Amino acid sequence: MGIKEKYLVKGSDYQLSYSKMVGKKIKDIEGYISTEYDEPTFKLCKIVFEDGSHQGVEGEHDFPYLVDYDDRIVGLMEKIDKEEEDEE
Repeated sequence: MGIKEKYLVKGSDYQLSYSKMVGKKIKDIEGYISTEYDEPTFKLCKIVFEDGSHQGVEGEHDFPYLVDYDDRIVGLMEKIDKEEEDEE
């Protein structure tokens, strides 16, 4: 079993559980409501973990992404990405 399989969401062969990757339970997802594109949209700002730490979220309206990774998560994502490249 490769590194990626340890973090897969049940029933998916590509979606990963960020909670499993960081080893923390998610307490809340914070954001705000925008009507920039007519329909109300909940825009993500940060993920708050049960231990009080948080992860920022940035991006365009249709492609949010996490920011401010700690070194351990950067290393883990690099390993998973390399593993996927090696499989191709």
